[in-house]
Amino acid sequence: MKNIGKKERYPSLTLYYVFKNLALVHGVVSNYQARQGRKGVLALHMEGTLAPQVSTLLIEEMEKYYGQDMDIQVIENANLKSDKGKRLDFISSINDE
Repeated sequence: MKNIGKKERYPSLTLYYVFKNLALVHGVVSNYQARQGRKGVLALHMEGTLAPQVSTLLIEEMEKYYGQDMDIQVIENANLKSDKGKRLDFISSINDE
C-alpha cells in the first residue's frame, strides 16, 4: 500500500523512516497511525498530546521525505484503530492502487 502524494507515490514504509529518525536522532518516541482518504493529504493520528517542539520536528521530518507533495495534518489525542487486534500504522481508503 502506498502513500499517494499530489504528484508522486511513496511506499508506506516511508512513515517508518520518519518515526525512526525522530526516535534515533531526537529521542522522540510516539504511537501513531497515518490515514489517507485523499491524494496529497496524510492525517497523522497521534496518541496523546505533542509538545510544540515535537510537533515542529514531526512536520520537518515529514517534509524531508514528502516535500510539498503531501499536506500533513496532525491529530492529537487520537483513537488509534485496530484490525483484528492488530494496530495498523497506515490506513488508506483511496482506491487508486
